[in-house]
Amino acid sequence: MSPDVSVIVPVYNTMPYLRETLASLIGQSIAPGRMEVVAVDDGSTDGSGEELDRVAAAHPGLFTVIHQPNSGGPAQPCNRGLDVAQGRYVFFLGSDDHLDPEAFERMVAAADEWESDVLCCRLVGTGGRWVNQSLFTETRAEVPFPSALLASALSNTKLFRRSVIEEHRIRYPEDMRVGSDQPFTIEAMLHGRRVSVLADRPYYFAVRREGMENITYTSTWQSRLRDLGAVVRKVAALLPVGEARDEILQRHFTGELATLLRRDFGELEPAAQAELVAGLNELAADFLTDGIRARMRPLARVRFRLAAAGDLESLQRLHEAEEDGHRVYVDDEAVRQVPWIYADQVLDPEFVVPPATRKTVFGRSVREGRIWLEGSLLRGETPTSLAPEIVDRVCVSVVNAPKGTGWGVRLQTEPDRHAPRRVPVSIADGVLRWSMDLAEVPRIKPGLVICPRIDVVTTEGRYRLPVRSEDAPSTTFTRNGTALTARVFPDTSGRTLLEIERSI
Repeated sequence: MSPDVSVIVPVYNTMPYLRETLASLIGQSIAPGRMEVVAVDDGSTDGSGEELDRVAAAHPGLFTVIHQPNSGGPAQPCNRGLDVAQGRYVFFLGSDDHLDPEAFERMVAAADEWESDVLCCRLVGTGGRWVNQSLFTETRAEVPFPSALLASALSNTKLFRRSVIEEHRIRYPEDMRVGSDQPFTIEAMLHGRRVSVLADRPYYFAVRREGMENITYTSTWQSRLRDLGAVVRKVAALLPVGEARDEILQRHFTGELATLLRRDFGELEPAAQAELVAGLNELAADFLTDGIRARMRPLARVRFRLAAAGDLESLQRLHEAEEDGHRVYVDDEAVRQVPWIYADQVLDPEFVVPPATRKTVFGRSVREGRIWLEGSLLRGETPTSLAPEIVDRVCVSVVNAPKGTGWGVRLQTEPDRHAPRRVPVSIADGVLRWSMDLAEVPRIKPGLVICPRIDVVTTEGRYRLPVRSEDAPSTTFTRNGTALTARVFPDTSGRTLLEIERSI
């Protein structure tokens, strides 16, 4: 009888993280016989191959270990694993990552219930690794593809129905060192009848390991440009020109390709800069549509415009200007993000922030600052790129802290159920300053945990931005004859919380 799921683990020099990876597989709650692990050692030299053999010998019937010479990337090991997998589903696990103990029991049950051909489980980052959470806000039995939502999650860390993979002979392109999982995942989701999202808990823990030996971090700009170009061309070959193709390709042009112009360009010698721009222009000429351009953040849009004009000098100036930052402007017409070097061109349409990226732009407009208490006075200073000219649209409020962590930027379009205490701010020299008297804030009482927020008013609603700071000494104050103690501290996501307790 075939197992329900085959877990394919490409392995190359990931000790000691590999031990936790294997332990999370051994500890799965799914019944014996329902899971097999195919681990492919891609020529490891740090003892990873020996560790695989040791664990496989201690757990007969669970592991199949394949050893091969180093291939230079994960594509070939993944294909080797697919060639021997027997499960109804296949799942790809990074050899430095690990899983929730009930991951496969729950994933297989959900995929069977929903008849999913691809199931996306919730990923979270550990060790400082960032993972986009936009796909995992709720569990969904079906998510359309192509869509902007799934375009943000093209990694292979998903449950795939193996019959779909084999029917269409979907394999990893072995000539790609970076990003080979994207064409595989895109093709699987295009051929799949149903793509689902299981987001009720974190299932996959993606690790950013010390030294960042992962090829994603160590590859050169040339290899990344080449491999990203291969992904873009693969998508173009699978989909005709139109909105569906743009939904996927916008991720690459606004993400990885834009990063080459933002981060790599400024670190290169002039000849290499010209080579990078030429390669990007070749892709942009064929695949950067007006629809994709409209979704871009302003600075990315400007960079591609300068690249198309071959204006390397202005690209370098823009790179250097980013050290001095940019300013975010808001009026009744638009939200704009304007670099310092274009301060006299605030109304240029190139700087208009598309609605889909406003949360990101506002989120990056405030950084960790300082909050402290002076008796009942709560004071704050926050480095910001919000323009002083929009100070009348900005205030600080305190709201009841929601449960959980990671509460970032929110757009509030409905009126507050209970009007919060809002105080004006000042913005000068790149710092937003404010002061609030807690003795005058409605509903302050013992046992309350509240969260300061920076509010920016736009025509579409009120953007609420997180306030982040370090701990601050507690103070006591009196409200309505009751002595209270206030304590400022950050939660695990870094957002600032204020706890109110009765003084002893």
